[in-house]
Amino acid sequence: MQALRCILVVIDPNLPENLALKRARLISSVSQSRLHLLVCDTRQDHSHYLDRLRSELVEQGHVVTTRQDWHGNLHQTIIAAQQAEGCGLVIKQHVADNPLKRALLTPDDWKLLRYCPCPVLMVKTEAPWTGGKILAAVDVGNADMEHRTLHSSIINHGHEIASLAEGTLHVISAHPSAMLSAADPAFQLK
Repeated sequence: MQALRCILVVIDPNLPENLALKRARLISSVSQSRLHLLVCDTRQDHSHYLDRLRSELVEQGHVVTTRQDWHGNLHQTIIAAQQAEGCGLVIKQHVADNPLKRALLTPDDWKLLRYCPCPVLMVKTEAPWTGGKILAAVDVGNADMEHRTLHSSIINHGHEIASLAEGTLHVISAHPSAMLSAADPAFQLK
């Protein structure tokens, strides 16, 4: 965690609480890393909001940069900012999609987790981390060097966060089930 120089924090001005920012402040205070606040929106100017957040964080002793941007969709905007700023961790608050939208479209959070080239911390609740469970998800189906480096980074960050929080680290990998022979071929397709 000490090698972490910059944390990208995705800010949603429409949410009543910035859970991602709270987690980022905790991690930044331990790792002494810079916070880069990103608002993904082009319809409305949020510069005053970002300036207020930056001044509050600077008063607390953090080094902060801000940006408002949009590159076609949410996950591409976040990844472009992560690459431009050289951030080693992305923190985003999870907002559940409505069931109809989730059934028809792949959620942006899923795309971010799939395509982001650095670890992503999804924050869902304000519950304290002390004694909690930290989940690290890796794709062991890919064994090339880039994926091995990413897997190692994800597990190391998860371990360090679990150590700081005095919690337990859970590592998972999901993969499709094997096609088992079935008496009826229709069941095999399901």
